[in-house]
Amino acid sequence: MRVSVISAFFILALLSVPALSLENNMYFSVDPSQEYSCVYVNLPQDLGLVSVDKNTESVIEADKEESQWIDTTYNKVVVNPGVFNKNPVCFYYPGKSEGDFSFYRVKVYSHDIGVSNEMSGGLCISGYEDVDGGPEAIKTTDICKLLNDNADLFDLQFKYETFFAKPGETITKTIYLTSYANLNINLASISTLQNDFGSQTVSTSSQRPLVTKSFKVKVPDREGEYSVIILAKVRGCGLTLCEKEVESKIKVAESFVNEGFVTTIIPKNINLKDVQETTYRLLITNYEESKEFTVKTNSDPSINIHPESITTTIDRDEEKTITFKITPPSGDPEIYRLYFDVKTSDTEKMVNAYLTVGELLTDALRESTDLENSVSDSDIKERITLARNEFTDEYERSSYGDELDDYEEFKEELENARSGLNGDGGNGDGYQPPQEQGIDWIWIAVPVLIIAIVLLFFIYKKTRVVSEYEYPRFE
Repeated sequence: MRVSVISAFFILALLSVPALSLENNMYFSVDPSQEYSCVYVNLPQDLGLVSVDKNTESVIEADKEESQWIDTTYNKVVVNPGVFNKNPVCFYYPGKSEGDFSFYRVKVYSHDIGVSNEMSGGLCISGYEDVDGGPEAIKTTDICKLLNDNADLFDLQFKYETFFAKPGETITKTIYLTSYANLNINLASISTLQNDFGSQTVSTSSQRPLVTKSFKVKVPDREGEYSVIILAKVRGCGLTLCEKEVESKIKVAESFVNEGFVTTIIPKNINLKDVQETTYRLLITNYEESKEFTVKTNSDPSINIHPESITTTIDRDEEKTITFKITPPSGDPEIYRLYFDVKTSDTEKMVNAYLTVGELLTDALRESTDLENSVSDSDIKERITLARNEFTDEYERSSYGDELDDYEEFKEELENARSGLNGDGGNGDGYQPPQEQGIDWIWIAVPVLIIAIVLLFFIYKKTRVVSEYEYPRFE
């Protein structure tokens, strides 16, 4: 076990405030002016359980090879019935600088009850805050570049990530697509299971940000785990941030019985360009006897969430949607971490969501700054600065969603610079400087050459006449 360098007093202080929960395929930035940053494993929630019925020993264990910045790699925790257990996982990175990145892979398990869960992702040192979800990173993935390429232009979610069904059943699946940008988005499904989703196009705007689509899925007659994937792509956009996919797993079992309650927050991650009211919906489905649910909200940094708390009764097998209204205090770039604490008399769950303002701009600033720091040539530095300034001007003038073409051109400019740094041509800095203007000698050389050829021809002809008529005896 690696001994923590962070004091117990500091850990206790952290537990008293809201903080980022560790999730699978989560990528986030950490402040370069600090030497450590902490997130949390929530038990028994991260074991996939609503509650435990006895004192249960659990283990939080980090993969040492893939989690080199994690301060504590092994921690035993006793989870008590009815207790929500927050456990800090802290990353320690002294001597690291802007643009450095690392990975994490954390396994949470309990031998007492035979359950386990694994969460992996990455973090990047950056002065620009960001949190993104995405596909699983591999060892060669640049986490900082992943953050740069994945602004939350739109959010795509299934109602519930995991669904349980009986063999041969026909079930209804629902997806939620949220965006405050002016977009046309193509949707398509991928699954070996029979369904009626097909392909379709939906539109979003700041006035109509939410699109809901329900469709039927025929479950196989045999038990097992299956999945349905929905692909979304913004029409006419070639950027990575214009594509998303979301997967819902369907676990088929004859004897399965739903227990406890499940929650989903919609949207999970969404970006705004300007100040406007934003709607979040908390879905709760209760599978047990009728219960009273209390939801309390918090945020970091502080932002007004209405209502701040609410109590409601949800009957057995009932689904209820609780709506929260949030308006950022300004249009300045910012990321707000939103916390929804859901409690019953014997159970507690924490649901996280994120609201960013101006993420396209902060991603552009982060990526261009990182690239500038890796370039020594003044000409290419100037070109990067010019590209950034031009995009910033277009960004401020355009409506949300209409700046994507300009953003794509900006990304291409940066990629040209980056390819030169990798030795793909140019002057070694990814930039082909224009040739200096002056006399183009080709336009003088060609006529001179033609005149010379003509003169030689006449000289040759004159020589032929002299030899034939003036000196005939020598022929």
